[in-house]
Amino acid sequence: MSHATTSEEVMIRFRLRSPASSGQAQHSEAVVWLDARYSDEMAQLHVDGEPALAADVRAALAHAEGQWARDIGERTTPMDIAVAMRGAIMQPFAPVLIEGQRVLEHRQPPAADPAELAEKLAGLLTRDLITLPVEPMDPRTHRGEIVVGNFAERQFEWSYWRPTQPSAEAASLDLAPRLQAAAEAAIDDLTASLASADEQRRRAGRPAVGERLLRWPVDPTQWLPIAREIVAAFDAASDADPVALTHDFQRRMAQLRIGR
Repeated sequence: MSHATTSEEVMIRFRLRSPASSGQAQHSEAVVWLDARYSDEMAQLHVDGEPALAADVRAALAHAEGQWARDIGERTTPMDIAVAMRGAIMQPFAPVLIEGQRVLEHRQPPAADPAELAEKLAGLLTRDLITLPVEPMDPRTHRGEIVVGNFAERQFEWSYWRPTQPSAEAASLDLAPRLQAAAEAAIDDLTASLASADEQRRRAGRPAVGERLLRWPVDPTQWLPIAREIVAAFDAASDADPVALTHDFQRRMAQLRIGR
């Protein structure tokens, strides 16, 4: 996958109007804008327009929520502003996007070199191996929504790391020892945390999570097959469907019976 270094636009702007309930015979307008190239780039929030309306808009934004229920502060991101504008709090102002659609379509490239990206991905994927259940995650649940969101993030960073590898086998050979090292470093703490969480579920009368993807110890010869299946899953995935990637990852890892 190729990536543009920047979007074609460097600003996002929304036009807002005074609410019909304000009693004004003529609507006044305000513009909310950020100087940003990427959807997740932090930038200063600007509100220009008639002072009373601008103050009302800022007051409403202070109670609005961005992506993942983030607060809208003096510095925020284009994506958070776009999400806030779709929310009920901002709808009385009839917000309209007048510039910045391309900004919303591009995220900042990862601030890491290929080796650092590989290390990060190995650490995150190892946590998935240790913590995720064999049963497919239901994206309609709170936990499932979080996991699918996590895989969308891994997929984004994968799209920058994977082209640095000349082949799927080269990617697997690079990833396998990193997965092994990450698992050896994290297994004790994660196992203790999972045991504690399972006990809390039992005491609360909630159903157990069930069998997880990885059982420890893992035969050292299994790490390369694990890496190969991970590479295959991500290479086959569609950017638009992190749910399918999540389920394919679980299916492939469950079939490997890691540590069994």
